[in-house]
Amino acid sequence: MDTFKDAFCADELPNVVASPYYSIFNGEFTKHYLAKPHYIFYPTAYSPGKVDLSKEIAKKYPEEKDINWYDALNNEEERFVGEAYTTQFTIPVKFELDYHNSDDEVPTFEFEEEVMDFIEQQEGLYLEIKKLNIPLEKFRWTWNLKNSKLTIKGKTTGLVVLKPLIKQYGELEHIQPDTNNKRLYAMN
Repeated sequence: MDTFKDAFCADELPNVVASPYYSIFNGEFTKHYLAKPHYIFYPTAYSPGKVDLSKEIAKKYPEEKDINWYDALNNEEERFVGEAYTTQFTIPVKFELDYHNSDDEVPTFEFEEEVMDFIEQQEGLYLEIKKLNIPLEKFRWTWNLKNSKLTIKGKTTGLVVLKPLIKQYGELEHIQPDTNNKRLYAMN
């Protein structure tokens, strides 16, 4: 903590800026550029398929007219300057509930829906999921009971379609990231 304190304390406070865009380093065409992200999620190992995912993301981002969602979901890299592409990641969650010294009855589950109902009824667990801003049904839920310890695990796969920011006029090239540009770097 002292190291953090030293790093963030000074006679003159540092100016901290962030961008709502993804920073991409060592791209095919530019060493550093920014891309606008568009997210969708599905329960890990239960992908509904690219067609359904492209419909879902199109519905989620109706204002984005320049992206062919199906093509972007099938493209894992920027093949030409400004082309939208997709990358994926997983988000795991884990809840360990010990009922050893509890007056509460240990819940039993047969279906994932019962696990989701249980999480919704537990204020602390539900708040943790709400912080992620991902619906419960977008996770694949598993559970295990060992002695008096209930372990609930969830896993979701996130797809992010990245649309590189390119100059509107002139040569087809990425906009240079500039922390002084309030359109590119501003805290909302």
